[in-house]
Amino acid sequence: MVPMTSTLDQPVPTDQHLLSLAQQMWQFDGQSRVDPGGSCRVWTGTCADGSTAFLKWHPEPRSWSQEQQAIRVWLPQISQQLTRRSELIASDEGERLLLLSAVAGEPVESRNWSLEELCHIHHQAGVFLGELHRLEAHDDDPVSLDVALPKRLETWITKSDDILEEKQILRARQSFVDGNLFDGDQRTLCHNDYQPRNWLWDGKRIGIIDWEHSHPNHPGFDLVRLQVGAWQQQPQLRDSFLDGYGQLPDWLEDERMDAIVALFAIGCVVWGTQHHQKDLVELGQHCLL
Repeated sequence: MVPMTSTLDQPVPTDQHLLSLAQQMWQFDGQSRVDPGGSCRVWTGTCADGSTAFLKWHPEPRSWSQEQQAIRVWLPQISQQLTRRSELIASDEGERLLLLSAVAGEPVESRNWSLEELCHIHHQAGVFLGELHRLEAHDDDPVSLDVALPKRLETWITKSDDILEEKQILRARQSFVDGNLFDGDQRTLCHNDYQPRNWLWDGKRIGIIDWEHSHPNHPGFDLVRLQVGAWQQQPQLRDSFLDGYGQLPDWLEDERMDAIVALFAIGCVVWGTQHHQKDLVELGQHCLL
């Protein structure tokens, strides 16, 4: 379990408090907690009409806002023929709670699929992500990516509290050289944690969950988990995904992806160490070799 911390000097609410609020506000009957130990807390349960739903508490206003916007604004712009998706049943900004409808499908990481099935799943994941990346981003960040990404790296390094080794810092900085790598690149709408752990599959359509990290970003950050994960072991999945995505992005084949992997890896080592996520730390360390 990831240690919970207070937000804005407010005490961390107990599970009992949050479930009681959801019962009072929305007649949601929480039955069991199902989150894997990340920063958010999630319960499955039933609404007054008997339908299955999920209650999600966010530790920070930003992640609450990002997930609500993705579900309420972004996803309705993508055809339901391409994806199964949650509907926003209710929300409470003050308590940072979202009540979401259930998404049909089996977690892709929950079983051993055949290679043929996995290729089909990755193809559909590519189709969906291509549609998401082609939506109008409405990027209001005044800082361009060629400036923002090196600054993001230095922010991770600054708050690492001696977690990082000097050779890891050097490796990451050398990957960037300078921000000119990303000169002219534009942000797209990104999930920012796009990986099989957050995919559901019902045999026909993919469902994408856990949108708390979503915000406009370089599109490479939606492929980085796959690049250093599933595609390493099974390159066929990369081909299937990109066929669905609809193009081979030029940034996937050059130094920009190396820089994105390095930035991702630094974040894994620092955040994973601070939150006792051993697997994440090991992944980051491997990427920085």
